[in-house]
Order: sequence, then structure tokens, then C-alpha cells
Amino acid sequence: MEGTAGTRRHATDVNTMAATRPTPREIYEGCCRGEEGAWDLVLQLCVQRGKRAGLGDAARDIAQNIVLDLINGKIDRVENPDGFNAFLRQMTNFAIINHLRNPREKNDPEPVTDETAPDPAPEDWVSSRRMQQSVWDILADLGPRCRRVLQLSTTGYKHREIADLLGVPINTVSTWVRRCIQRFQEHPGFATVKQEWH
Repeated sequence: MEGTAGTRRHATDVNTMAATRPTPREIYEGCCRGEEGAWDLVLQLCVQRGKRAGLGDAARDIAQNIVLDLINGKIDRVENPDGFNAFLRQMTNFAIINHLRNPREKNDPEPVTDETAPDPAPEDWVSSRRMQQSVWDILADLGPRCRRVLQLSTTGYKHREIADLLGVPINTVSTWVRRCIQRFQEHPGFATVKQEWH
């Protein structure tokens, strides 16, 4: 009997949630309480956004991954429950961009590597590790915004995409990228990186 009542309650929660047009705060609070209706609504919102982006069947997979990320702790990153929809939109946009940039399915074969290529000489490896450590040291000194902007910029994101992800105007992103690169080049550790590079 209890299972039947629970099933009816779940169906009512989903229908009530969808019919009443809950606020972002109500959806967030429902998710925090573990209400399946709230999670189903989050899934639906993410699927709709993915389909509007032209992802077709992949939209549901992306939406499910977003819900799993939220369940596994990302929901704790929401600073403003009233902005939960904006947080979801940002997560969905990021997932869509990643999907479009990396369309290869998990079942695709891995690229063939040349196993006859010689291993790098130990001194090259040490030099490379030293340069890599120098870059990480510089990035650590730049601060979180610079690190994030440079990470996105150097991994192929266009300024428009970065602006959309961070919720700022494109001109702001252009200014941030320029200033961060300048700060990177002015950092005392840049001389080491430049020397190792050549």
C-alpha cells in the first residue's frame, strides 16, 4: 500500500510542479529535498534547451549527465537559488558546446598511434616538465578569473562562447583575455617558460 501511495505522490509532484510553473528557487529547493518532480523538471528543461540547440537524441544524454552532475554535488555550487535557471542554462550551454566540439562517440575506435616513434630523451622530458611547472606557477599567481579565461581561450573557445558561458559582454572577454595574456607575459616566471620553449 505504501508503494502505491508513494507512486501516486510522485506522479502528483511531477504534474503539480509542471502545472504550477515553479520559480527557480522552488525548483532548487525541491531538488535539495530530493523531490523527483523537481529533478524531472530539471531534466525536461535541459532536454528542451539541448533540442533547441539542434542536438536531437543527444539532448537527453546531455541532460541526464547534467542531472547526475547536480546530484553528485554541483548543486552545492549554486550561490543564488533565485538564479537556479541561469545556473542550469550555463551548465547546459557548456555541455552543448563540449558536445559540439567533441562529437566523437565513446564507441568510436581510438586513433592509431605510432608505436615506432622514439621515446623522448630524458633531458627533453625534464625540460618539458620544468616548463610545464613554470606555466602552472604563473597561472596560480594570475587568479581564478584569468586562469578560467585563459583556459577557455587556449582550448579553442571563441570570445563569444566565453562571454555566453561567463555571462558577460564579448568586449569584456576581449579585455580580460588581453590583460591576462599581458599579465602572463609580465610575470617573472615567463622568462623561464620562454627560455625552455626555444
